Amino acid sequence: MKALRIDRLWFALTAQERLIIGVFLLIVLIGLTVKYLVLKEREPDRYVPEHIENIEYL
Repeated sequence: MKALRIDRLWFALTAQERLIIGVFLLIVLIGLTVKYLVLKEREPDRYVPEHIENIEYL
């Protein structure tokens, strides 16, 4: 039994299948880029543990 190599497997796809995979990967890449840019601009929330909020200061 022959093992399939990735480079040969890519060429075994039809042009339409390669286009679908390429468009899908492009959409995923755009989504990840947008998510990165949004999270980069967002101010981080300050973490305050719940038990510290309830402490009354003298």
